[in-house]
Amino acid sequence: MLLRGKNYGNDTIDVLNKSCFSQYDILACSRSVILSAAAGITIVFIVFKIYKYHIFKHKQIQHYAIFYITAAEMLVCIASFITGHIYPQVKFSANFLKLLTFSIICHLHWSSSARAYNREDLIQHAINPGLCLYMIYCTAVALMGMVDVGITWNECIKPYWLMLSIADFVAVQCFALAAVYITVKTNCLPTLASIKSAQRRDLMTVVIAFELSAIFSFSFDALMRFGTEETGCSAIFGHSQFFYSATELIFNVGKYLLPVWAILVVFQPVENSTSASDITISGGYNLDGASNTSRSSIRGFHQYQRMCVPSTTTLTSDDSSRNHCMYPSLLNSPQSPSNFNSSPPPLTNNTDVIGYTNRITLNCNPREDGKYFGKFQHHNLTTISEESNINAVDNLERLSIRSEKSASSYY
Repeated sequence: MLLRGKNYGNDTIDVLNKSCFSQYDILACSRSVILSAAAGITIVFIVFKIYKYHIFKHKQIQHYAIFYITAAEMLVCIASFITGHIYPQVKFSANFLKLLTFSIICHLHWSSSARAYNREDLIQHAINPGLCLYMIYCTAVALMGMVDVGITWNECIKPYWLMLSIADFVAVQCFALAAVYITVKTNCLPTLASIKSAQRRDLMTVVIAFELSAIFSFSFDALMRFGTEETGCSAIFGHSQFFYSATELIFNVGKYLLPVWAILVVFQPVENSTSASDITISGGYNLDGASNTSRSSIRGFHQYQRMCVPSTTTLTSDDSSRNHCMYPSLLNSPQSPSNFNSSPPPLTNNTDVIGYTNRITLNCNPREDGKYFGKFQHHNLTTISEESNINAVDNLERLSIRSEKSASSYY
């Protein structure tokens, strides 16, 4: 009877075509409302997170891309939850945005690890090409699925859903293996135990969330492949709306919402407020922005660079309004004369380095041919006062704490 009245029978017993608007069913509508409400609340948190990133002026552009794409994914998911399987194009769009978000997370994690181990060549020769090929495959499969659509009775039989799930599952396994390898390698680095623990916790949270999402996606799509043209996809659930709605609810939460919640917890912006007034001239602060915490944490300690004393031969200049140049920078320049190579007298134990220092400056002005002329001046100058000394060291300590706080957040 069902085969003879196939059109009428399919519309009546098919559990996939029920929703709040078309073929109304209270269980299907309740499922759509719950999922849409959860996705809507998630969007609110994403918007607050994006606002926080812009306030802090976070440097890594991948973080902005992740949250903007995730917000678009949640909007598409709400449309998908409301319409159900009536419009498969919406579900393919949500699936594609999820895979795109994961690929950006992979690029962020792998490129940061490659730079940490001084293997920037892997970014151009392995990471970028591999992720590009992965996204080309996902884009092609999603487009084919959007074009080759059918009715809800046999839509699950199409191979595109399982093809995307397999790609997602394989990519997550590669990400997990790389995370385990990098975690083992990180344990050998001389990093604080608290920083290692925070990095490992954040990384494993992302891995577990996407691992569960891939397992949910692969299991559900593999299960739907048992449908046939005669019995349809609805027969897998015994044409019961209760079993299908419960399965669909768990599947959508695990596939779409769980990874987004993990991203909201793990990814945190780092305040970028370092200005020129925060950076003091000291040997404990490197040019790359990293501070030497072992020295800057000692109050009253200065790192003075020993300067070379020039010979009696001086350059001439009578203009006292010329700019001042430090002698060591001129000594290391190609234009420095050979008579600037005399060594300074050795320091003894009785020398008060903190209270007294010899500073040698050069009054210099560039000539038309690009060279400098001027005369050296030797000043006996006392160092900064103890109060300003403490303030300078406090600045270095703040920079050290800020750098450690930035390192504690792996992403």
